[in-house]
Amino acid sequence: MRTRLFLLLAFAWNLHDVSFAAGPADPPSYSADLLKMANEGDPVALANLQQLAEQGLPLAQYDLGQHHLQTIKNFDEGMPRVAFWMAKAAEQGVSKAQIPGLWAASGSTRME
Repeated sequence: MRTRLFLLLAFAWNLHDVSFAAGPADPPSYSADLLKMANEGDPVALANLQQLAEQGLPLAQYDLGQHHLQTIKNFDEGMPRVAFWMAKAAEQGVSKAQIPGLWAASGSTRME
């Protein structure tokens, strides 16, 4: 009995000394605060928003479009990014991204 107790304590002590290597980072999770933080210049928030948008999350696509719209410096360079992400979000049903006036000119009420 004493031997088992000694082995158990020795094993527990060894676990205490083991340094666990950091595993891969958890994938980002969506939060409505990501847009606010990205607009305030947080590069990690922007990277997380970009990653979520590229993975196909509709609200992240919309928020990334909003970020590009709110931080646009050069209209000709920035607007294609805004339109790309807004169109992606609209295709997935984000009603805020669906702008009927843009599609009415082509005779369609939805994006194709």
